[in-house]
Amino acid sequence: MKQHLSKIAFALIAVSILMGTVTGCKRSSKEKEGTTEEETGEVSLKNIQSAAEECSGLGSGQFCIGGMDFLKLGDSLVWNNNIVPSVEAAMVKDTVFEEIREAEGGILDTVAWFVKMVTYPDGMLYLEQDFENPHLTGRIRIETDQYAHPSGLKVGSRVKDIVAVFNEVIPSPFPEYGVMELVVPYSNKRMIFHVPLGDYYQPDRFDYDISEIPEDSKVTRIVLM
Repeated sequence: MKQHLSKIAFALIAVSILMGTVTGCKRSSKEKEGTTEEETGEVSLKNIQSAAEECSGLGSGQFCIGGMDFLKLGDSLVWNNNIVPSVEAAMVKDTVFEEIREAEGGILDTVAWFVKMVTYPDGMLYLEQDFENPHLTGRIRIETDQYAHPSGLKVGSRVKDIVAVFNEVIPSPFPEYGVMELVVPYSNKRMIFHVPLGDYYQPDRFDYDISEIPEDSKVTRIVLM
């Protein structure tokens, strides 16, 4: 059974994305059609080059694989009181999320991490601490249409818009929360678009082609990690 690229566990006081891996377990539509290993490498290289280009000159209210225009993945987060969202927010609040996880042997363990929650009229922006480097930004969740990718992609965009921008998009079902994760792989990062699961989903299937996802399905969340 494949592992999920990320998992987002929502509770009243707990929000978490649990990383797994999809590399080597899933193939893009181009690979399934007989793309050679060399050609697959070219696709990845194009995305890497695109990452450098899309992050080089972000405008106000934009994001890229490297983070937001006002805060990048890897930037200081926990002790940084100078973070000011480029799009004016109703509220910016520092908090700590907690989650109870079952460790080996059935032992329950509590995991806590620092989060800056940015509130907008239509949704939230979560700036989350990195688990390996606790003072740095390790994950960003965008649940508002106030921020957009340089290509114009944002919460509310459709699957066909994502496919038109990126060479490689890997679907990964996350039925626990009723979403299909559409993963855009970069060198060592991931940009993940969440869309609702549809009638195409089958509980005993773990591999999907992007062509199976309804092209008009709308993005509800974007994760940078």
